[in-house]
Amino acid sequence: MKFSSNLQENFDNFQNIFRDNCMIVFRYLENAYDTQLKAVAVFADGLVGASLVNDYVVKPFVANAQIYKQEDKLMFAKNSVLQSNDIVIVTDYDDCIKRLFSGDVIFFLEGYDSPLAVNARFPATRSISEPENEKALKGPREGFCELILFNTALLMRRLKNDHLKLESFTLGNRTRTPVVMAYIEGVCHPDLVKQIRTQLKKINTDSITDTNQIAELLKAKPYSPFKTTGSTERPDVVANKLLEGRIAIIADGTPQVITVPFLFNEYFQSTDDYSINFYFGTVSRLLRYLSFLISLFLPALYVACVKFQHEILPEKLLYSISASRVSVPLSATMELVVFLLFFEIIREASTRTPSVIGQTLSIAGALILGQTAVEANFISVPAIIIVAISGLCSNVLPQMKGAMILLRFGILWLSSLIGIYGVILGGAAVIIHLADITVSQTSYLNEMLPSTKGAWMDIYIRGPYQFLKQKKDYLSKEN
Repeated sequence: MKFSSNLQENFDNFQNIFRDNCMIVFRYLENAYDTQLKAVAVFADGLVGASLVNDYVVKPFVANAQIYKQEDKLMFAKNSVLQSNDIVIVTDYDDCIKRLFSGDVIFFLEGYDSPLAVNARFPATRSISEPENEKALKGPREGFCELILFNTALLMRRLKNDHLKLESFTLGNRTRTPVVMAYIEGVCHPDLVKQIRTQLKKINTDSITDTNQIAELLKAKPYSPFKTTGSTERPDVVANKLLEGRIAIIADGTPQVITVPFLFNEYFQSTDDYSINFYFGTVSRLLRYLSFLISLFLPALYVACVKFQHEILPEKLLYSISASRVSVPLSATMELVVFLLFFEIIREASTRTPSVIGQTLSIAGALILGQTAVEANFISVPAIIIVAISGLCSNVLPQMKGAMILLRFGILWLSSLIGIYGVILGGAAVIIHLADITVSQTSYLNEMLPSTKGAWMDIYIRGPYQFLKQKKDYLSKEN
């Protein structure tokens, strides 16, 4: 569609386009000093501030005594009449619609076929607050919100650096979602920037409403259960990732910001590690690694010991387990499979219900279900203990929850077939799969086997700050 120099024609075209949208407002204007000089202001109610429209567009145009004398009235209106600090001439229809739904006022002037887009944005959004799923014991309490302008502002406030680059994209053929790629020039490797920029430009889909959609489209191994893009709602986390040489992708309409690349060791890192003493940070990180191993292998080891390798268990413990399973009708494998599924159902139910009710539901459900099942001889006490420990350990790493559920059942199935050899085979398969993943030309396990002196100080432990390296050798242009 092309714009016309006839004001009435533009007015009729836009009214016809938005005839079924009650939130699009048309304001017909006449200059007080020359009633033949007419204009139309089009804006989306709720995305602009009513007072801003009056102060930026209506009053300046209606009351201006000089505009009707000018030869180029459109440029005079842009430079000397309208009051916004962001006014552009729009020549493309798609750009015009995008700006209209971003909160700009589209200003048509009689006799000109190019409208002005006047920034009068005042969108409704929630206040900045601490993310519910990423609460920190110490440190900053602010989090991203759904408005991309606020999110980029939070990032710029933390990185007062002229090398901070924010590149703009528009993704989604129908949603036309604004997306920003953030990185620090001179820290982030140029090849990584070029690769992510190219991938974003190649995205061709009708809608982008969340950064998770972008993350899946950028994923190196689409069918792997492990993430290759990080996700956070905390500005301090994103700022630190950029300082390491990573790239952040921010989308309008979601507080989730993704970072690229995401490597395996990042599952075990937490914001709190750097807000507390490095001794306690080290203990917390080692506990996460231990929880990962327990959650993944404990059920499989239990089945292997009970069904095949009895000699691994102490004699008294083996007798105790055998006695508790005498009246249980299910095999050791089915015991764990059934109640691991029940555990995940309870956890999912508690997640989807309001917080207070969800906590009560999870505690009451677990206690009642577990006690009743044991009394009815439907499951043995050792199996309940194994399920509880494995489930609790998986909660230590919430970002890896999905991957751990799938791998836990896979390794459990292998152990039910060939015992301890199945556990070893499952563990080897996981390691091989992780080693096979490459994220932006970087091995997924790159940091798990550090090649430089001192690099291990922020992998398995959290070393003192004087020994930590901010920039990553494999990500940065400069070291």
